[in-house]
Amino acid sequence: MDQQEALNKINEIHSIMESSNRALFSGERMMVMGALISLIPLLEISTKGLTFGYEMNSVVVMIMHIVFYWGLFSLIGRFLPYKKKDSADLHPLIKKAFSLKFPFMVGIFGTMIAFAMVGKFELIHPVVFVLLGLMWCVFGRFSIPAVTYIAYSYIGLGLIYIYLSQMQIPYLWAYMVVYNGLSYFAMGLFLKKEQALV
Repeated sequence: MDQQEALNKINEIHSIMESSNRALFSGERMMVMGALISLIPLLEISTKGLTFGYEMNSVVVMIMHIVFYWGLFSLIGRFLPYKKKDSADLHPLIKKAFSLKFPFMVGIFGTMIAFAMVGKFELIHPVVFVLLGLMWCVFGRFSIPAVTYIAYSYIGLGLIYIYLSQMQIPYLWAYMVVYNGLSYFAMGLFLKKEQALV
């Protein structure tokens, strides 16, 4: 009887975590964000380095890019469909897992600025890819398998990207950013299908 009760509790926690995940991630939101990320290379190339017209060759320009894109995506995100769950309804494990988002983002932005300061601009995108992969690996534990697989692809591609960065392949960063956007779109599509089953 004790074993059955334990199994019931595990199933209950699993269902709570799954329902929390469906509320935390909006498939539609991720699809729109993915499409927007895919358009970043078009904006960058057409403006020769964003609206400021500079190549990514200084810390100041890097900080301007961070502020511009963070602000743009935050603004757009306010108008996208997103059913936010009351934090009181979330499972404690979900709260702990998603509290890691802030340190991950600080780590990503800090890495970008640090590489810019030492003039290693070619390593910014690859290392960000690896960090995104680690972040989504954590979130993927509370989500559908597709999220975890895509997270592993970020880590793998990030490591390959580090190697390829020494070869100076034209627009390599653009291909990777487009993949990042398309993979977000794919995650959103899978999540939307999952959410439709609820």
